[in-house]
Amino acid sequence: MSTSQKEAVFAAVTSVLSESNVQFEEGSDAAPLLTREFRAQVTSILVEGFKSGTIALDKSFEDDSA
Repeated sequence: MSTSQKEAVFAAVTSVLSESNVQFEEGSDAAPLLTREFRAQVTSILVEGFKSGTIALDKSFEDDSA
């Protein structure tokens, strides 16, 4: 069973912040805490999840990487 995009984003953000010892409470706005580096880490986690199929895509996209 794959994870929804919403759940995956939340899990990726909380994981990246936790690993960096940044305090974050569920329900608060994480945007101010996400530096460029943290965003890149979150993106990397999500892309891997989409590629492996562990995160469900809301719509399909064609693979442009040629």
